[in-house]
Amino acid sequence: MKPEHLQSFFRDAGDYSCYLSCLIRMAEDINGERMTLGDIGRAFDKIFDSGCATYTDGNPLDDNFYVRNPERILFILTGKRYSVRIEDRNYKTKNGETAIDFKVLSESNGKKGIGHFMYGEYDPLGESRHARNGYIYSKRIFKEK
Repeated sequence: MKPEHLQSFFRDAGDYSCYLSCLIRMAEDINGERMTLGDIGRAFDKIFDSGCATYTDGNPLDDNFYVRNPERILFILTGKRYSVRIEDRNYKTKNGETAIDFKVLSESNGKKGIGHFMYGEYDPLGESRHARNGYIYSKRIFKEK
């Protein structure tokens, strides 16, 4: 991917990349190593070029950084195959499962898909208001195949 409008790319990354950021952190944990900024840039190229996540250059759309295929993203980043499913907030992970939580500030926001993804204690924003004041609306449950 060769973004023409780099500032727009970074703005959208800041606004919409929480799920993708959680997948990157999860992949780092699976691989046992943190990625450099260069590694993350190369990963973005592979992820966007493969269509696993969306980005339209210079067009601030709500679907920029939308994750279409989290299983394939994890395969790109780790070389391992995972399945993913959505469970409700009360689901307790079982042995071999990992959760990425979707946190919201209200039920109505959750129904509209307005919220913030977190991976365990990892908050892609550092300290978001969703982490402080929100609650889990649903969970993405990952299991290695």
